[in-house]
Amino acid sequence: MRKCLQGEKPWPLFLYGGVGGGKTCAVLVLCDAVARSRYWTAPELHNALVAAQRGELEAGNFRVGWKVQPGAIWKEWEDAPLAVLDELGTRQTVSDAMFETVKRAIDLREGSPAVFVSNIGLDEVARAYDDRIASRLGAGTVFSLEAVDRRLSEAGTQ
Repeated sequence: MRKCLQGEKPWPLFLYGGVGGGKTCAVLVLCDAVARSRYWTAPELHNALVAAQRGELEAGNFRVGWKVQPGAIWKEWEDAPLAVLDELGTRQTVSDAMFETVKRAIDLREGSPAVFVSNIGLDEVARAYDDRIASRLGAGTVFSLEAVDRRLSEAGTQ
């Protein structure tokens, strides 16, 4: 992550590894370090876009009654100094709508600081989404964070 931020490695950063290895924790620390960064899980981003499309998403910060449009969500994603999309490929099959959300999220961050996080590697991403998604993610920096599931190891010590 440091090398990407310093311009020594290309964006996007695709961070993958087993469950409980600290991937999300690492990217949340990164988000804390980069002002105005945006963190979403793939399902959260997709669900927010669906709610906005239906007119069911209201803006916060005392803007009661102001409806958020999908374009505003995409603009916020695109304009963030750092954008993180977590939980890619958490299911065996991906709906067409989720595919389109993830593809657009990747395309809008081309050449810009972005981190995509998954429990599966690029080969499995290609099977869950398709080769285009895997290619886009693999065009940047790919890093495997393999570690023991800290949740399970901590549970065993109590």
